Formats: sequence, structure tokens, C-alpha cells
Amino acid sequence: MRRIMPSDTGPKIAAPRRRNAAETKAKIVEAAQQVFSVKGYAQAQLREIAAQAGTAVSLIPQHFGSKAELFEMALVEAMRTNSAMDAPRSELGCAMIDYVLGEGNNRLPAMVILSIGDPVSQDITTRILREKILTQLAQRLGGDDARERAVEITMLATGFLIYTQQLPVGDIGDRTKYKFSALLQSIVDGTG
Repeated sequence: MRRIMPSDTGPKIAAPRRRNAAETKAKIVEAAQQVFSVKGYAQAQLREIAAQAGTAVSLIPQHFGSKAELFEMALVEAMRTNSAMDAPRSELGCAMIDYVLGEGNNRLPAMVILSIGDPVSQDITTRILREKILTQLAQRLGGDDARERAVEITMLATGFLIYTQQLPVGDIGDRTKYKFSALLQSIVDGTG
């Protein structure tokens, strides 16, 4: 007579997989950045973001509350991971142009530009620009006119991005790249 061992009792049933809330939230934010930076706020669909993240659409309101709150979190996280801001101060102008030209993750400027087509996302972006991006840049620049210079840099970089990403009517040559880098750097240095 054969003795039945625990492993012989039939098909094994997998233990239920535990969800990692922080990992799920990070995946949703990453997917939201991808979708918002290509389609903009108004055209982005929560189902598309959930599919991109590999999660159920019902998890988005559970973690973020609303599409607007998800957009804000995605924008803030994109700002936090903006690699151009990590460049040495003496190379900041060039780093910003490289960033805008796509030599890094340019989701932040794309999300900013595409947000202007919708009042909800425009309000969020304006508030985040004022409270976080301009403040962070002004602190990095220093000096009495740091806030004004931060606004100038943001205006130039945004205009450059609109031209290169949204209205690409011509190639950006080395000469143009050099001129814009030098102009931005002169603002960084307080000489322009």
C-alpha cells in the first residue's frame, strides 16, 4: 500500500499574490507620465494609463482619487526626476537644451506644453510651475533677481521645446543649439 504524502494530494494551488501598493502606484505614475506627455491631459484615458501600467483601472482612483490628482502627481514626479537640474551650474544652459532636444527624459516639458489645451491641467501646471519648478530653479540660481531669471529660463526652454517637439519645421543645427545654450547660460550666470 502506497502512503500518501502531502505533495501527492493533488494539484498545487498558488498562494494569493500580495499586491505591493507602492510598486503599483509607481507603475501608474510612470504610465501616466508616458500617456500625458504624448496625448496631453484632455486626450489621456484612465483605461489607457491602467493598461500601460498593467493594473486595473479601478486602482487609479483608489491610489490617486481623480485624473487631475494623478496628473499632478505625474507632473511633480517628472519634475523631481528632471536630470537637467542635476548638471553643474556652469553647464546648466547646455544641459537644458540637451534635455529639451530629447537627450534625456523630456516628459516634464512635454506634459507642461500639452497641458495648455485643457483648463484643469493648465491650472495644475501653472500652480506646480509657480510653487515648485520656478522656486527650485530660483533657489539654484541664487541672487536678488533669481525668480525673474528662473521665469526667463522657463520661458525660453518652453518656447524652444514647442518649436522642436510640437512644430518641428526645421532641424536644429549645432549653431542654433550653441546660441540657445549660451543665452540660457548667460541668464543662469546673471550676465544676460
